[in-house]
Parts: sequence; C-alpha cells; structure tokens
Amino acid sequence: MKNIFQKKCGKRLRQPLPEDNWNAAFAYADLGHELGTTLATRLQYPYPHQLEQDIRAYLHEVKAG
Repeated sequence: MKNIFQKKCGKRLRQPLPEDNWNAAFAYADLGHELGTTLATRLQYPYPHQLEQDIRAYLHEVKAG
C-alpha cells in the first residue's frame, strides 16, 4: 500500500534513485540502530526493535518500487 509521500513524490521521480542514495539511507539506518541500542541500554529503556524492522521493510519496499 502506498502512502501519501509515495503518491505525491512518486509522480516526480521519473527514474529510480541512484544506488548510492539507497546505500546512504541504509547506512543511516545502521547508525541509528547502533546509537539507539547503545543509548537504550545505558538508559535502561526498551529499544523499539519492531519499529526498526518495519522501517527497514518499508525502505526495501520503496526501493523495489
């Protein structure tokens, strides 16, 4: 199911994003995971693993088109 962002912005994208952009997005997600899990552990706060999995699945879905 496409969200509002995809519907509005998807029309403007005539070609797929370059692979470097996707690599950067996934590297950013990795960094967020590393920082988030470390911080959550130190603060004794539960890390939202399911939310992260959902976000990563969404990124893969958008990338696949």
